Amino acid sequence: MTVGIVLLRWVPATTTTSTTIPSSMASSSSSSSSSPPPPWPTMAIIIIIIIIIIIPKLHLEAIPLTTTKPNPPLHRFPQMLPRTTHATLSPLSLYDVAGVFPPRPNPRPVGSDRAVCSQINGCSADLSAFLPAPFNVSGLSCRPMWNSFILRHSQNQDNILSIVLSSPYTSGWVGIAFSNDGMMTGSSAMVGWIGNEGRAYIKQFYLGGQTSSQAVVNKGNLLLSSDAAPSVVLYGASIYLAFQLKFQAPVTRQALLFAYSTTPPMNYRLTEHDDKTSVSFDFSPGASASTSTSPSSSSSSSFYPYELKRNHGALAMFGWGVLLPVGAIVARYFRRRDPLWYHLHVIIQFVGFLIGLAGAVAGIALYNRVHSNFTTHRGLGVFILVLGSLQVIAFFLRPDKESKIRKYWNWYHHWVGRLALFLAAVNIALGIQIGGAGDTWKAVYGILLAVILISVTVLEIAFWVR
Repeated sequence: MTVGIVLLRWVPATTTTSTTIPSSMASSSSSSSSSPPPPWPTMAIIIIIIIIIIIPKLHLEAIPLTTTKPNPPLHRFPQMLPRTTHATLSPLSLYDVAGVFPPRPNPRPVGSDRAVCSQINGCSADLSAFLPAPFNVSGLSCRPMWNSFILRHSQNQDNILSIVLSSPYTSGWVGIAFSNDGMMTGSSAMVGWIGNEGRAYIKQFYLGGQTSSQAVVNKGNLLLSSDAAPSVVLYGASIYLAFQLKFQAPVTRQALLFAYSTTPPMNYRLTEHDDKTSVSFDFSPGASASTSTSPSSSSSSSFYPYELKRNHGALAMFGWGVLLPVGAIVARYFRRRDPLWYHLHVIIQFVGFLIGLAGAVAGIALYNRVHSNFTTHRGLGVFILVLGSLQVIAFFLRPDKESKIRKYWNWYHHWVGRLALFLAAVNIALGIQIGGAGDTWKAVYGILLAVILISVTVLEIAFWVR
């Protein structure tokens, strides 16, 4: 990767008769003594193409990082006979009780199937038919949350918070986590699932990081109440997690995380979630008693800015990782198409810098929201932005072709550009890794980077043999 990126040259914006190149390379090009009129039709076509490319990239913010296979129709789920599976655990020993419901390998329902499940699993469901006391009372506040998740809760004068979380279920696990800052790292989660052998489980996990190995079972900061043992119940096509937490003071607004996976844990090791969200939820009495189907009212609000993070990644990847390398390739390998190469180089680099700048602004806004401690990624981003800004300034301050310092300006322009592109590639890969973006983002950027490196290698060989 290093070799391929270093070979890229950020060629100065010039229309003179020759370009000074470091002694290890020798090439020249000819042009008229005065700059030709800009090819406006060509520039217009290029801008349209760039806009067409940008729009699909920005659409990434609405695409889940993972996908699931199409699911069977909801009527295939056993609704006629409300069979149940129970699992309880002691707040102290966290033991399991075997269930009697067979494993269900079908994928988790999505789309319209999940909408039907939500109606069946709505706030009007009669919990007394299958949940144990004290979770089967009718006085629980109920609220639809996210992705057909339903949250029921109540809080008594002893600061004991009763929670019942329900969701459509076919396989995998369902979880709710309590966080101090809306982030997964450092939070404590209650997770329930039905194992492949048909056994039901509910466990507390401490989420020490973003990998499966950092989700530690039977650990966490949640103090389970001894008044009622946690329980997980599979009733029809929905799973219910019920537990009580003891707090030192009344719980009001709290950062909650919801997540699910279609793959059940193996040996109490959580598999990667298929999807997740974070909200700031108000447990105050009466604040979230609404049974509205929309989770956007004042009792809960989005806490972690996932869309902002996706925008930051998409803009940075497209600007610094695609457009700017393409502009450098045009300048180095297509100089015979004079003056077209020059106009292409200028347009692509300026558009790429503006998109990259927008990505940096989104990154600053993201940091102001979550105050993440990714100093290396943030420091590299600031340094790359400085290098890019210097390149823009250098474009407006480039000396004339007859100037004695023109060759030094060329060297500066080439090597600062190469350094910026190399560090940008490193920082994009680092951002994908620390951001937990998932395999989709890794695959997309890996393909883009491979195409760029292969293109540079082929063009560089052709450059030297011709």
